Amino acid sequence: WDRDVIPALVCPYMVYICLSQQGQSHTDPPPIKCSCNCHGVLKQVTAVYMDHKDSFHSVLDLKSDHFSLDLEYIKLQICPCAPAPLQLVQRGLFPCLLVYPALAVSLEMLEFVSMLFLHLAPNETAWSDALTTFLARRGHVFEAQDSLRRQFASALGKFQILVHVVNAEVDKQI
Repeated sequence: WDRDVIPALVCPYMVYICLSQQGQSHTDPPPIKCSCNCHGVLKQVTAVYMDHKDSFHSVLDLKSDHFSLDLEYIKLQICPCAPAPLQLVQRGLFPCLLVYPALAVSLEMLEFVSMLFLHLAPNETAWSDALTTFLARRGHVFEAQDSLRRQFASALGKFQILVHVVNAEVDKQI
């Protein structure tokens, strides 16, 4: 992650930030052109969004009075020149696993949780348990009991490293 993946995500994440600040959508980026002429692996990824307003493929819209989640099942053609993390960050998502992720979390949600944990005691277990319960009550159940917790904690940690690297890069340019 730290040596290869995070550095490759710096530019796509900066583009995401710019598009977000301009109010533009980033859910359907142009496809990455495969330069290795392989067929790759087709992988379905469950994407968890927070207040995802422009989902065209949303299959489950979970709303409460103050919080909205969307789940979207997206298909990725993964190969060495079009890795899953790159494709997902271009869509405003962050993978929970490196090579063949089954779950991705919106960058917006990771930003929110990062800010929340600056103001509260960090508790990934409580956040993940609440999210798992919220989703289960609306029909989406994860296979393993602590699956979301482990995957979310991994994604959050790697996302925070990416943010740190991007901030350092911006500081170098200033």
